[in-house]
Amino acid sequence: MGAVDGYQLLLERARRGDAAAFERLVAEYQPAVFTFCRHVLNDPDEAADATQEAFVAAWLNIGSIRGDLRAWLFKVALNRCRDRLRRLAAARRAGPGESPEPPNPDGDPEEAFLAAERQELVRRALRELEPDQRLAVVLADLFGYAYTEIAAITGWPLGTVRSRVHRGRLGLRAALLKRRE
Repeated sequence: MGAVDGYQLLLERARRGDAAAFERLVAEYQPAVFTFCRHVLNDPDEAADATQEAFVAAWLNIGSIRGDLRAWLFKVALNRCRDRLRRLAAARRAGPGESPEPPNPDGDPEEAFLAAERQELVRRALRELEPDQRLAVVLADLFGYAYTEIAAITGWPLGTVRSRVHRGRLGLRAALLKRRE
């Protein structure tokens, strides 16, 4: 049985009220949903809250989920992020960026430092993009979604998705090159 079949079986069990099956689905998808929310919101605490809200919505609406659970979760998470951004828009202040991830203690400390530094450079460059472009690039390049899947998650027309991914990549490249100089 493949991974997709296994997740589909877990989803079916969760629909019948099996909390343990739902917990396994949460354990599988929560890291990706959190990372996605973190990129959209630029705030780990807000991302954690949005992630939790997305999984509560999944549990409450488990019977109505059709098709790809991961895409459905990302769509719900995006809606939760948009709600939070609207609520925080007036109160949000421009503060210092988040600290880089701690280095891996098992690996080469220099390599871990350089990897964390690269991640922070990309995060900062992503923050410079327009929110819609950032979202498009995160979905396409960090999560590997196809343009049609991004259109389904965001509700944007396919041409808009292509344009935002393209412009976002150009903006990301320009921001990274600017930091390199």
